[in-house]
Amino acid sequence: MAVVGVAGAWTWARHELSQQRRIVEDLEQQGRPIADLQAENCELQLHLDEIDGRQSLLSALDQSHHPVRLLGLATKCSRMETGRIQIQRLKFTRESPPQNDRPTTANNSSVPKDATAQASRFDRMALELDGLADGDVTITQFILALRRTNVFRRVELKSTSEHKSDAQRFDIHCVF
Repeated sequence: MAVVGVAGAWTWARHELSQQRRIVEDLEQQGRPIADLQAENCELQLHLDEIDGRQSLLSALDQSHHPVRLLGLATKCSRMETGRIQIQRLKFTRESPPQNDRPTTANNSSVPKDATAQASRFDRMALELDGLADGDVTITQFILALRRTNVFRRVELKSTSEHKSDAQRFDIHCVF
């Protein structure tokens, strides 16, 4: 009788263990989406940290010494490339967005008149860089380095021309 009791207890324990294993497997399957979401959350947090870093850089540029910081950024970009870049002129300007992006009151539009007065708030700052480089490839690499900073909305080569002894004169326009 004791053997029957032990065998019954063993069978019951084995059945209980099997049920517990199924419960654990079910919980693991239910937890997989949570683990996937945690991994995605980590990736998004890294992306958010990167964006915060860019925003911090832009906030720092808004402070009173931003021309000096932009000059430092341009200098850093010129040193990243293999060729030689010499920035000869650095000019800051205020640039209005294209006319079709601004609110107007023409043709009895429903835009209030004070909206056009506030349109100047949407003006952008531009940086013009003129200088010399040792070739077209160096100028292209410099422009790409400026774009990779993600500080500028637009970086455009306005003109190039030959200068003395294999040097290229360039004019680059950056909007931020």
